[in-house]
Amino acid sequence: MLFAANESTKLQPLKKREEFLPSDHPLQKVMVMNEDLFPTGGSNALKVWIYFGVKNIDKSGVNRWDSVDLGKVEFDPDFDLS
Repeated sequence: MLFAANESTKLQPLKKREEFLPSDHPLQKVMVMNEDLFPTGGSNALKVWIYFGVKNIDKSGVNRWDSVDLGKVEFDPDFDLS
């Protein structure tokens, strides 16, 4: 118990951002952009949706400001998540 108490006095805040993925990974790039370009405070967080396996999205006839109606999605038949 004394050892743990002594070691806890050496704890410090992070000096740099912790990266869960390699810096060149696409998801890590999105997380870094989200934090750097769109800083938020409190509970106001920017939601970013990432879709895998989508080849194209046809947005003809869709209101560009409607965040719910994405348009017609064309999935990539060659997509492999692995």
